[in-house]
Parts: sequence; C-alpha cells; structure tokens
Amino acid sequence: VFRTPDEKNPGASPVYVYARQAEPDVDKAKKEFHFHLYDAVVMTTGKDGQPSPVVSDEIVPMVLPYEVNEEKAKKTRTMTNQQIRDYVVSEDFDDLQMKEAIKKEVRLRYLGEIPRRFSNSFACLAFACIGVPLGIGARRRDTSTGLMLSLLIGTAYFAMSGMEGHSMTSMVALAWAPNVVCAVLGIYLFRRARRR
Repeated sequence: VFRTPDEKNPGASPVYVYARQAEPDVDKAKKEFHFHLYDAVVMTTGKDGQPSPVVSDEIVPMVLPYEVNEEKAKKTRTMTNQQIRDYVVSEDFDDLQMKEAIKKEVRLRYLGEIPRRFSNSFACLAFACIGVPLGIGARRRDTSTGLMLSLLIGTAYFAMSGMEGHSMTSMVALAWAPNVVCAVLGIYLFRRARRR
C-alpha cells in the first residue's frame, strides 16, 4: 500500500506498507476498507527526510477510506435485463455517492436501457421496411437516390434513438419512435412502389 500527499493532507509524508498476509474487510456504513496485516513493514519518512521503518508481526486494523461514485457504477452493457432491474433496487446502487436528483436520473438511465434493447432488436425489420421499396425504385431507375435517402434515414434513426427522456414513459416512447417512423415510412414507400 502506498499513500502519498493529497489535497486533504498536503503536508503528510509518503507511507509505504508491505505485509506477507492481509485479511480484508469492508465497512459499507463508514465507507472504509479494514486490513488485518501480518508480518508487516511500515516505511515512513522522518522530519529529517530519512526513512523510518517499523516492523510488526500484526497490525489491527489498517483502515483505508473509499468512495463509490457514478463512474464506478456497473455498466449496463454487461448486465442482463433482470440484473439491471435487481441492481437499481439493491444496496449497491443506494451506496452510490451522488445527489438524489442525479441518482434518480441514473436509475432512469439504467431502466431505460431495457426498452432500448428491444427497440434496437426491431431496428433490422424497420430498416428492411424502408430498404426494400428503396431498392426496388433504385433498380428501376438505376440512380443513387435510394442510397442517399437510406443514409439520411439511418442518420436520423440513430440521432432519434440517442435521445433520452425524463420519465420512464418518455424513455419508452423515444426508444420506439424511430422504429414506428421507419415502419410508417416503409408502408408509404411500399404503396408508392406498388403503384409504379
């Protein structure tokens, strides 16, 4: 373990701790790591700048503070839908050190990932609804209009799907809105292609 001077203790001298064995324990209430050290060597620096080693058979306990923040929260892409639901109501989520308003937004972002996954799975069908009639029209006319229109629609789709709502209802609506728009546009393009 290395401890160096920081903003809270700018005048503190560096400390180096080595132990052959350590038994860790976490105190979630106090946000501390407790280490029971065996055969430990603690190296500090005296006022004269010289190293000052201390050797001990046992140190009980060595306490290190820890903080949990939003950056250390679990990543949704590595979790299943059920794990997301369980996580946002778990003690681990409640332990995140952030304001309640921010915590509410983070919880909403986690839960919003579930409808977004389903809507992303439907995206291939939504794009097919548009791509088939555009492909038919491009084949008849032999132009690149269909390709350009497809690129514009794809860009608009992902721009819309990247938007986030402020409630669960708006999150679901924003997740599915691009698919609904693509499906309606696809039906229109199919009808127009059939008339031609």
